[in-house]
Amino acid sequence: ITQPSDSDFENSSFVVLKPADVRQMLATLDSMQSMTGRGQPDTVFMNHAIHSLGIDYLLPNLLGDVFEPVNKSYYAGVYDYIVFANSPKALESFISHVEGGYILAKDAAYKDFINDHVESESGVYLYNNPALSPLIYREYLNTPSAETLKKHQGIFRKFKGLSMQLSFMKGMFY
Repeated sequence: ITQPSDSDFENSSFVVLKPADVRQMLATLDSMQSMTGRGQPDTVFMNHAIHSLGIDYLLPNLLGDVFEPVNKSYYAGVYDYIVFANSPKALESFISHVEGGYILAKDAAYKDFINDHVESESGVYLYNNPALSPLIYREYLNTPSAETLKKHQGIFRKFKGLSMQLSFMKGMFY
């Protein structure tokens, strides 16, 4: 989930995948689109083709419930990544941010954080800026926890980075 402007995460939720070969993955997805016959016509935004497989809940069904916020199958190739979203407008917003340079890789505070606290390789990596995420937390916390968070929001906003990193070794994640 990117930084939402309200509690509706529909257009702020994305699944970003980095395949070994993005062109091959796009060709496979395009082939799936033509096989289903349910995909909508392609559009192009800032030189990025936006496609739809027309299959609702594809990612949650394949990858699990944690991917349920992205329940539509719109996708685009964005440099070395495949990005899935719930609508073409959501993908356009994502692409605009990437093309405009509004990405973590260019954020000085994030760069300092990863240099000090993150290993160079991992199987799963999650990052969050708690200071910018109160709407996200309130959505997922139970009511008493959400109230506690709201009560202590000033302290919570002092945290600029939180990450979890898992690496796969000898058949297990560490």
